[in-house]
Amino acid sequence: MTREAARRLRASGGYSLIELLVGVAIFSIVASAGLPHVDTRREGINTSVQSLVADLRLARARAITSGSRHAVAFTTSNTYELHRLELNDAGVWELEVIVKTVELPENIEVVVPDTPADRIEFNTRGMMVSSPQPMLPAILDLQHRVKHHLAVWPSGQIYQED
Repeated sequence: MTREAARRLRASGGYSLIELLVGVAIFSIVASAGLPHVDTRREGINTSVQSLVADLRLARARAITSGSRHAVAFTTSNTYELHRLELNDAGVWELEVIVKTVELPENIEVVVPDTPADRIEFNTRGMMVSSPQPMLPAILDLQHRVKHHLAVWPSGQIYQED
C-alpha cells in the first residue's frame, strides 16, 4: 500500500517549493529590468508638449472657422494664452478676447526663439503669420533636464520634432 500511496502523491501534480522560488526569482529579475523604464515623473513634460500642440492646432482651427485671427501668446516662461484677435480701425490685429489660459507645471518652461511679439499667430486661412520662417519653440523640463522641440511652419503645420 505504501507504493500505491506514493504513486498517487507523485501523480497529483503541483509545484515544489524550489520551483516556486525559481519562478519568483525569474519574475523579480524581469520586473527589475523593466522598472527603470517606467518613470512617471516625466509625464509632466509629455503632457505639456501634447497640450501646447493641441492648443496651437486649436488656434489654427478657430482662425479658419471663425474668420478672425487667433494666436497663442506666451505671457511668462510657463504660461500661455489662446487669443482671439480683432482688426481695429488702423488695420492692426489686436487682442479681442482671451479664449484660454494655460499654466504649465512649475518645472516646465516654454522657450520661443526669434519671436518678436512672443506669440504664434494664425490668419483666417490657417497660415502662421508671426514669422516667414518656421518657429521652433522648445519645452524644457528643468528638473529632469529634458527638452522637446516643436515646429510651427508658415503653412500652418504643427508637429513635435523629437
